[in-house]
Amino acid sequence: MAQVYLLLGCCSVLLAFDASARPCDNTQLEFAPLELPAEPLSSDGLGIVVWNAYKGQRDNWHNELSELVAGNQILMLQEGSRKQLYGWGQIGQWYRYQALAFEWLGDGLGVATLTRAPAERVCARLTTEPLIRFPKSSLSLVYRWQGSEVLIVNVHSVNFTLDELTFTQQLTDLSDELNQHTGPVVLAGDFNTWSDSRLAVFERFIQRHSLQLVAFEPDLRSRVFGEVLDHVAYRGLSLVSAKSIVTDSSDHNALLVRFRR
Repeated sequence: MAQVYLLLGCCSVLLAFDASARPCDNTQLEFAPLELPAEPLSSDGLGIVVWNAYKGQRDNWHNELSELVAGNQILMLQEGSRKQLYGWGQIGQWYRYQALAFEWLGDGLGVATLTRAPAERVCARLTTEPLIRFPKSSLSLVYRWQGSEVLIVNVHSVNFTLDELTFTQQLTDLSDELNQHTGPVVLAGDFNTWSDSRLAVFERFIQRHSLQLVAFEPDLRSRVFGEVLDHVAYRGLSLVSAKSIVTDSSDHNALLVRFRR
């Protein structure tokens, strides 16, 4: 497997996913280190926040974000705004990895994964919307946790399509790394599963890769045409808790999950 080394800031990130998948587009990867000494991920449990942040453009977004991340180790944002994250008072306490889908009015937008510990490997990918031609992004990161490598995949799926071809291809591009990774996996994000057909594609993909979907009770996830948009799937972990949090700081409600080995 070909390996490429990319120096980002003060940290070297190893890019080593299989070349048979659509290659990583790490030219679009932006990295910012935390300002404090790094700490290992908590051994008590792995707390993860999943949230389409709506570019952080609504009032009280920074305060809401601070409340959501309390006690958690990984933050997976879709529609992340570089400008809004830089304005967040806690940004210096997190490593920030962002797959910049595009620049808009001086701001960088795309999925962002923030972590308490640095990632060992990172892979960013962009998928262009067939109709509006703006890209969506995904970001795969590998962390060392409790003696294993944990794969964390943050996805914002294409939305404006006349069929499921591009949606299916975007998921398929993740297949090699999911197949090859032998440790625990968390796949989460805004999959835009607003139709029965898109949801069926997503569920087949989950089954094919032996992932289990997190159930939320009560299920307060955001819906379009009656279908939920945001999902968390996993394997190789035990689910401790799962909550969907109603918020008016975005057009999506937030998801909080906690896992243990």
